Amino acid sequence: MESNIEKEIVEYQKMEKQLEAVTSQLYQMQAQKQEMENALELLSKTGDEVYKAAGSVMVKVDKDSAVKDIKEKLELIDLKLKTMKEQEEALRNRVQRLTKKLQEELSHANSPGEAA
Repeated sequence: MESNIEKEIVEYQKMEKQLEAVTSQLYQMQAQKQEMENALELLSKTGDEVYKAAGSVMVKVDKDSAVKDIKEKLELIDLKLKTMKEQEEALRNRVQRLTKKLQEELSHANSPGEAA
């Protein structure tokens, strides 16, 4: 019984780390989305002369092409965000179930009168 609880605690710790990593990636992806949306808004307020970073140099690009490129990237980010949110929710549910299970097992293991 003790060994089973220890294994579940280790599993819980692993899931917590996975959840933390997914949440961090989700925040980073949301920041990228916000940055893209800001760039799109900025492009709507500029003239036709647009420059894009290509490595360490700036290259003149067609405004319509730049807008299209950003919109495509936004679509990709939205798909990734959806997948990551689903993954985060699934992990949260698993962590909650395991937390409840561990609490029950630990309370039964620590109850007086229980046979060892």
